[in-house]
Amino acid sequence: MIFDADLGPVSHLVAGFPGATVPTRGLDALRALDESGRIDILDLEFVRKDDVGVVSWVRAADVGAPAFAASASELIDGDDIAAVGATMANDSVAVIVVWEDRTLIDVIATWTGESGSILSEGPIEVADLVDTLDRIEEN
Repeated sequence: MIFDADLGPVSHLVAGFPGATVPTRGLDALRALDESGRIDILDLEFVRKDDVGVVSWVRAADVGAPAFAASASELIDGDDIAAVGATMANDSVAVIVVWEDRTLIDVIATWTGESGSILSEGPIEVADLVDTLDRIEEN
């Protein structure tokens, strides 16, 4: 495994909404996290599935979020859009966020600067965590 101490864990999230617009309160909260330095938004894309099931990549302005147009970097490709579209209901929109979690960057830099090395990193599936906690609680 190769670990880049200058890059935190990278994750993605897809949120879907009925209709033609994405509510902006969640996007505003996302921007606040980005501006605080806690995360770095690497890509923010929008997908529309019309009432007959046609999936298309759309601009932020098309879904009521013009302030987020500059956040699109096209890390998400056509295959990703098709995969998201397959999970969407007709007549809906989705936002795809790819972000870097920068929460522990300073800690990692300190440890590696003190001759430490990162031996492992990565996501933990929520379902696995819940199963483990349930087993612990049972015992």
